[in-house]
Amino acid sequence: MDMSMLANGEALAPDILVFDGVVKSYGEAPVLQGVSFSVKAGEVVCVVGPSGSGKSTLLRCVNGLEKFTAGRILFEGAELPTSERSLAQIRQRIGMVFQHFELFPHMTVLGNVVEGPVQVLGESKASARARGLELLAKVGLESKQHERPANLSGGQQQRVAIARALAMRPDLMLFDEATSALDPQMVGEVLGVMKQLADDGMTMLIVTHEMGFAKRVADRVVVLDQGQVIASGPPSDVLENSANPRVREFLQQVRWDGAEAEAPRT
Repeated sequence: MDMSMLANGEALAPDILVFDGVVKSYGEAPVLQGVSFSVKAGEVVCVVGPSGSGKSTLLRCVNGLEKFTAGRILFEGAELPTSERSLAQIRQRIGMVFQHFELFPHMTVLGNVVEGPVQVLGESKASARARGLELLAKVGLESKQHERPANLSGGQQQRVAIARALAMRPDLMLFDEATSALDPQMVGEVLGVMKQLADDGMTMLIVTHEMGFAKRVADRVVVLDQGQVIASGPPSDVLENSANPRVREFLQQVRWDGAEAEAPRT
């Protein structure tokens, strides 16, 4: 991939994900109307906006769960394919964490984490198990490795889902409102894990309604409204100093919580 140069000669990080005029419609109802922006390697981009603005649809277009109507999406320099077989290869390099945890209820916590690397990547069970334990420790749940998902809290289940996605060694992580299905007291533990990933340099595209988290963690915030990008830039510019009246109206209607990513993990 080509990399631009800074004035001092240093190379900028390459674009790992590019949306180029992406359009998505259901019949005659437009959902995405020419969305264009990019995510650089190592960057954390938070996508925010009113309900129904197309945020989740945009993420689902990246891994082929939704087929966009027009435009292009490029991942690591190549245009996303349309065949299921090719998409399956792309999905191995893109981790996605959904609103609901989608864990296998009949498997243990550790079993959920190691299943993908063994069955899809062909890792040995011993290697996958060792890495699975490392990832569970990373999300604070190594002690729960033998539990079934039904015995965990919502926040714990979501942290297992994050570990499971990371076990596939993705180049990009997508988060689709990862805390929206959680009780308020569980939100902080999941956001804490996501902040740790950001600090570790993981490339992430995050759809979120947690404005305080976006302000603290994002390198850039993109605001979607009615399927269009109406603002994009550093969090301080977009979330605090936007001159766009539609952005200001949206921000007046959302909840800000300055402590949500600092809650302890249990």
